[in-house]
Amino acid sequence: MQVGNFMHYISRFIAGFAIGFARVWQISLVTLSIVPLIAIAGGIYAYVATGLIARVRKSYVKAGEIAEEVSVLHSETVRFSTIFSFLLFLPLNKAVRSYRSALMNTYEYGKKGGLAKGLGLGSMHCVLFLSWALLVWFTSIIVHKKIANGGESFTTMLNVVIAGL
Repeated sequence: MQVGNFMHYISRFIAGFAIGFARVWQISLVTLSIVPLIAIAGGIYAYVATGLIARVRKSYVKAGEIAEEVSVLHSETVRFSTIFSFLLFLPLNKAVRSYRSALMNTYEYGKKGGLAKGLGLGSMHCVLFLSWALLVWFTSIIVHKKIANGGESFTTMLNVVIAGL
């Protein structure tokens, strides 16, 4: 599956830019200079989000381990007498505090993950929309100077941008 996706994206990239350079090379050249910015913004977001997701998972695992310990302790105390059961439930408060602490860590990592996702996607979309603005402006200059007509220019712009994604 990964090899198929890789081949799909690489062939789309090469074909899109080949067609773009054959049609209106000026727009393709400007777009080619923008693609790394979009890739960098997306890569930084993916790197940060992946690290935070791993921390959230580890924190959930720790909370699950604490809950499982308490569950085993509870199932063993049910077999004994009432007084003995009462004495064994005294450490339960400590377990509840540990479980709550582990869940609070998960909550904090989740908040950081939400912030990272918002900033990452926001910056990636900012770069993307600013790139579109630059391309539309540059395309209008190409059309105004009669280097290419509007249809060719717009088709080249869309083709190359989609190939770059």
